[in-house]
Amino acid sequence: PANLPPISAAAAAPADPATLYTASGSQIWKSTDAGSTWTMVSHFPSGVSVYGLAVHPTTSSSVYAGTFTLGIHKSINGGLTWMAINNGIPPLPDGNISVGRVWVEPTAPNVIFASSGFGLARSTDAGNTWTLVAGGNSFSILAFDPFTAGTLYFIDGYAISKSTDNGQTFVRLPPLPDKAALFTM
Repeated sequence: PANLPPISAAAAAPADPATLYTASGSQIWKSTDAGSTWTMVSHFPSGVSVYGLAVHPTTSSSVYAGTFTLGIHKSINGGLTWMAINNGIPPLPDGNISVGRVWVEPTAPNVIFASSGFGLARSTDAGNTWTLVAGGNSFSILAFDPFTAGTLYFIDGYAISKSTDNGQTFVRLPPLPDKAALFTM
């Protein structure tokens, strides 16, 4: 459709590669034919933008969305309805719960990560409760090692940290040369 805000997040369903989700402003769009057609399945209140989407690795109808004002939300019906799952993610001084990006651990799908205004949050119960495990902000980045289960890398501007215990703890790696910053991994 014309006049949509730019796409701010996208995610493919690992269990069903033809199922794709995108966020455009406050709207969630879904395709079940690998992007040939799209349907708006839901939208958050106006003024709320979705900046992160993640899909459960084996259940394509289970989706997580991160927003800068309402925190993290979960849908178990393919994005039709959403519920807030922010227990343990602290609000900012203005009361907003800032979450940018969201990730689901590919080999342990009950382990969810979210980059929040206070750092990297980790859930071991599919988002019911959260614990802050590293510093950072809503724009921080996480990447899973595709060859070693439980190993992941967390990037916060100039700092790269590594975890070998599925994100319970992180060890800072040597910095990149000349203060180079990472924006994706």
